[in-house]
Amino acid sequence: MSISKDSDDFALILPTIGIRVADPQNLRDNVDSFQNGNYLNNLQTAVTNFNTAPTTGNATIVANNINAVSAQLTTLSNKPITVDGGAATVVALPSKKLGTAFFINATAAAGGTFQYNDAATLRTLSTNVNNCANGLNLPTSCNAVSSFNTNNLTSAINVRGVTLGEYGVSLSREFNISDHKVALGITPKIIKAKLFDANIKVNDNNLNNATGADYIAEYSYANFDLGAAKNYNNGWTTGVVIKNVIPQTLEFKRALTPGATPIAT
Repeated sequence: MSISKDSDDFALILPTIGIRVADPQNLRDNVDSFQNGNYLNNLQTAVTNFNTAPTTGNATIVANNINAVSAQLTTLSNKPITVDGGAATVVALPSKKLGTAFFINATAAAGGTFQYNDAATLRTLSTNVNNCANGLNLPTSCNAVSSFNTNNLTSAINVRGVTLGEYGVSLSREFNISDHKVALGITPKIIKAKLFDANIKVNDNNLNNATGADYIAEYSYANFDLGAAKNYNNGWTTGVVIKNVIPQTLEFKRALTPGATPIAT
């Protein structure tokens, strides 16, 4: 803003927008395929039928469905997905005496990894089904099968995301320091941050099942950047910037149960 040409009197950067999605192991498509395959519904139906008629034949059907669910979730385990993007706009009035710019920008980044947490639960279910069908460890084994519900499975995509919005003004002036013209600038700004931390269970259809109040921590604070630049009049310019001079610590938060007060995670 202060090392521009004398003829420059106005600058406008229209909204710049960028987005990137990385799904190197096709997690999204695999989750869709899992849900479309109705593996959990089939398992729940098999368990319900077994509870109605605890025969060895129905036990075999339950075992087959357990194997199918386990194989699918094992395939999904530890697969990551990330997305990030940003947008910004700037209006500047260059001047060697006092260059001024007004700006707004926003950035967002989120990532998740699927974690298979239910191997032990499914193994226990299989054991109880076999015991119940063969008259072993009664009534404990049969009661354990009747209380099983796929909605209680905990395999999930662990998702964390951050959005940062900034708006402020930049001020710059050119100074003569030891016969060198150097522009110094300061950018006071307001930052609004949202941090999202949630487990999206495999039997949830979409992110809408995670309510924002349970998983979002919001912050608003002031900060500033410092910068310096020098123009060598030969096509080269050097500059340095220190962003967010005041350190900030922001905590992710999550409610342990829906509707509870989120706590730091």
